[in-house]
Amino acid sequence: MNVLLLRPVPANERFGLGPFFRIEPLGMEYIAAALEARGHRVTLVDLRFRRSLAAHIRRSRPALVGIAAMHALETDEVVALAQRVRTLLPDVPIVVGGHTAAAYPAPFLAPPVTAVVLDDGERAMPAICAAIAGGMPLAAVPGLALRARDQGVVRTQGEIGTLVLDEVPLPARHHVESWRGQYACLAHRPAYLIETARGCPFRCSFCSIWQVHARTVRERSIDSVCRDFATVGDHVFVADDLFWHHPPRSLELARELRRRGRGIHGFQSVQAARARGERFELVGGHDRIHSPQGHVFPSDRVTRCRYGNIRAITHGAHPSCAMLPWTWAARRGT
Repeated sequence: MNVLLLRPVPANERFGLGPFFRIEPLGMEYIAAALEARGHRVTLVDLRFRRSLAAHIRRSRPALVGIAAMHALETDEVVALAQRVRTLLPDVPIVVGGHTAAAYPAPFLAPPVTAVVLDDGERAMPAICAAIAGGMPLAAVPGLALRARDQGVVRTQGEIGTLVLDEVPLPARHHVESWRGQYACLAHRPAYLIETARGCPFRCSFCSIWQVHARTVRERSIDSVCRDFATVGDHVFVADDLFWHHPPRSLELARELRRRGRGIHGFQSVQAARARGERFELVGGHDRIHSPQGHVFPSDRVTRCRYGNIRAITHGAHPSCAMLPWTWAARRGT
C-alpha cells in the first residue's frame, strides 16, 4: 500500500527559537520503518522544506495519509493541512498522530480527519493499513479516536498490549536525507534526533507525557541504541522524555558507546539539566551540558541547582522536567 506521511509547517517556527531549533520528524521515520518492514511503500515529506503538496500526492498516489501533530500550537496548521489533502484526495483516509493528538484528540477530529492515533504509531499505522486492505472499518482497529455522531470522541476498543521498542526497526532516516543540512539545534548542524526510551513515571502538572504513557517508561536495549548512534553524525539531540531516569542504564550506555568508539561532539537532551557531568565525560570527553535553551552550564553548577530550590518550584515534580526554573536558577548562580 502507498502511504504518504506529512510533517506540517508550524506557523510559530518563524519566531523565537524556531529558526534555530528544527529537528527531523523522528516519529514518522519510525513509522516509515515499521510500514516498510511490512512491504508498504512510504513517502515521507517534511513540508517545511518541500511544500508542493499536490506534486507529492500525484507522485505517491497514496491510499492512506498520515499527518504529524508535534505541538498543541500546530493544531490549526494540522487541521488546515488535512483540509488541503481532503480537497485533493476526497476518498482517502487521513489520520493524525503524535503526542499532542494522542493527549487531546478532540481538536484534531475535524471533518477532513478520519481518525486520530492514540497508540504507538509504529503499531497503529500498519494495523490501519491492514484494515483498509481488508475492507474493515477503522472502528475495528484498537488505539484510535474517531468522531462520534454527536461530534464527540469515540475511542476504539481492543487489546493492544505494550509495544516493545526493540521490535521496531531503526528509523528510516533515508527519507529525510535531502533536508539533513536544514536540521539544527541552535548552532549545531546538521542535528540528528535519537530516542533511547519513551515515557515518564512522574506526574508534573504542566506535562501530559505521563498521562499518555500511564506513568510508564520503556527503554530500548543498549545494543539497539548503539546501532542507531552508529548511523548518525556528530551532533545528536536525545529526544527521550526522561533521558537520565535510569542512571545505571545511562552509565552502561555511555560506557558501551565509548567502547565502540562512538564519541559525541555535541550531546544534548531535552532533560539535560538533570545529567551528571561524569556521564557526559564518559560519552564524549566533555564536562559541560548543553541545554535546548542555548545556555551552557558547567556540570557542577547543574548539580548544585538540582539540590537547590527546584523541588519547591516544581511542587514535587521531577526536577529534570523544570527546564525553565533550571535555566533561571543556573543563571542566578543558585
